[in-house]
Amino acid sequence: MKSMMKFAILFCSGFILGGCGGSTPSDKAEQNNKLSEQTDKGLKEKEVADNSIKSVKIDKLLWTAENLNVTTFRNGETIPESKTAEEWKIAAKEKKACYSSYANKEENGISFGKLYNWYAVNDKRGLAPKGWHIPSDEELTGLISISGGKDVAGGKLKEAGTLHWITPNNGADNSSNFTALPGGYRGADGTFNNITKAAGFWSVKEFDAQNAWRISLQNETSSVDHSIRDKAFGFSVRCVKD
Repeated sequence: MKSMMKFAILFCSGFILGGCGGSTPSDKAEQNNKLSEQTDKGLKEKEVADNSIKSVKIDKLLWTAENLNVTTFRNGETIPESKTAEEWKIAAKEKKACYSSYANKEENGISFGKLYNWYAVNDKRGLAPKGWHIPSDEELTGLISISGGKDVAGGKLKEAGTLHWITPNNGADNSSNFTALPGGYRGADGTFNNITKAAGFWSVKEFDAQNAWRISLQNETSSVDHSIRDKAFGFSVRCVKD
């Protein structure tokens, strides 16, 4: 399968871009230590005007190489930020777009990108930069397939090492150059979970009125989970070139 995979790092004209289980109290100290050691991985919001994004070609598709880290829609309107759990739940109840940085800490948004609910992903004002789109479910499952299938694709997609991922980062070699980062997620109840341990990525495809498709990667396995989650969840976002 490796011989069939073609990867190239490219820089393209566009916008700017900057990760599911539950955390336990015993994880907190190690996670805090990891966060304090990390450098800024995502591109900063102030660099939006540079009109350049880092991208990676995987098979026939060009993907953004970093998690989306924007606070405005493509049309220039502001994406509402929901900081409290109550604000997050209200946005979902009203089927409105919102985002947050993990634990409401801007440094997490810079390093891992923002967490967006699915209503932001599907908003007609456009979450993806001009010339890009949120991946379809078929594009996400195709990414899994070209990366060796569900049992091993997680390792090929995850950033290697433990700069951002907590030990063990099983199977991670980033041979795809996708460089998935463990941005964690925000639950439908507004709680934050699993930064440094999990990465989740939305697709634009809904399953039903309540749920939509996404993929997730975990630090303890090289596999990929492809399943549905409540649209109220907050996950990371990657984009695909039109």
